[in-house]
Amino acid sequence: MATKFKMQKLENGNIRTCEVRLSFPELFHAKQGTDDDGNPSGKPKFSTACLFPAGADLSVLEKEIDRVTKEEFPGKSRKSLRVGLRDQGEKDYEGYVDGAFFLSANSLKRPPVVDRKRNPVTEEDDAYPGADAILTIRVYGFKPKKGDKFGAGIGFGLQAVQLLGTGDRIGGAPANPNEEFEELEELEDGASADSIFGDDEE
Repeated sequence: MATKFKMQKLENGNIRTCEVRLSFPELFHAKQGTDDDGNPSGKPKFSTACLFPAGADLSVLEKEIDRVTKEEFPGKSRKSLRVGLRDQGEKDYEGYVDGAFFLSANSLKRPPVVDRKRNPVTEEDDAYPGADAILTIRVYGFKPKKGDKFGAGIGFGLQAVQLLGTGDRIGGAPANPNEEFEELEELEDGASADSIFGDDEE
């Protein structure tokens, strides 16, 4: 698939992506990560997964991954590292396409989010799952922390996000309470509704 915007490496070293789709975006509030047991792990981060279109030209990104691999891990091959650029077919999520790639980018600082005219976006609902966007990311190498069983790898730092104002929502739309609930009568003053659970008797 041909993309409208070509991926580029900017003068500051960041990579500006082609158009992607956002997945699990956490751009306005940092989210606490968890370990394999569900316990809080690490510092809360802003993040998003970005889904590349099938057939997108990722050569600029691949070249940068190779460069960082050689600089950060001399003598090691890319295959021996955890690289965050993966096939969408590994995930059984709506909107993920087998044979297309995705990556997850994160930041400890809130990334700037702008619209097509580079105006700041303040409405969280504008950055919904499935929204089309262009990201700037920085490729970096990371080494395992003490007790980390996964080893060294290549990650992606989230720098900024430009929303394109298009894209179908993935993951389903929010529930409409007007359609899913019936209207109930208000309780009279001082009255209490009988609980379906009842009171436990000894």
